[in-house]
Amino acid sequence: MRRLGYLFRCIENAYSIIPLSLQGLPDRNQLVDTTINLHAFWINIFGAIDNLAWVWVKERHVVKIDGNELPDTWIGLKRSNTIVRESFSPQFKAYLEDIDGWFDAIEGYRDGLAHRIPLYIPPYRVLTADQERYCQLDTQMFAAQTHEEHLQLAREQDGLKAFWPMMTHSYSENARPIMFHAQMIADYRLMAELARRLLDELRKA
Repeated sequence: MRRLGYLFRCIENAYSIIPLSLQGLPDRNQLVDTTINLHAFWINIFGAIDNLAWVWVKERHVVKIDGNELPDTWIGLKRSNTIVRESFSPQFKAYLEDIDGWFDAIEGYRDGLAHRIPLYIPPYRVLTADQERYCQLDTQMFAAQTHEEHLQLAREQDGLKAFWPMMTHSYSENARPIMFHAQMIADYRLMAELARRLLDELRKA
């Protein structure tokens, strides 16, 4: 329950720091503070999933075939956690299979954050049609002879920039950029639904 509270607060913070009504580009502090909340959000989503698995294993005394306790790394709700999954009802197993893609996405963002490339909000985007001009302006600014000339070129380049509230982690790991405001809401709702369904499963067992 504490994790759900953290998730909700992260959503509030993200919407407050970079509101949907934002005009222009966010400054560095807005980007950094929102990114910190994204990090906290996805770490706690991953942790909440593991918490639910541990509750089930402890409450229902799920063990290995030989009667020994499951190693920590075997406890989870993903498709690889076969012993835990086999201990659920057919209906709950089918539900977990339906959201396997979500588990994979959450694990990908968590692993990227914890071990490789942290979640990242690009500070701006440039339309494909404007990219050639953007690069030309870079070259011209480098060759500018006066400060005034450089500023004029920089202002034109800034006019080609626009902000989309997207996040990703690594462009080389097929991490699809996602709109983080909507994704946080969707993930929170799914997390709450997963918890409710597991509670129902406990009541049936």
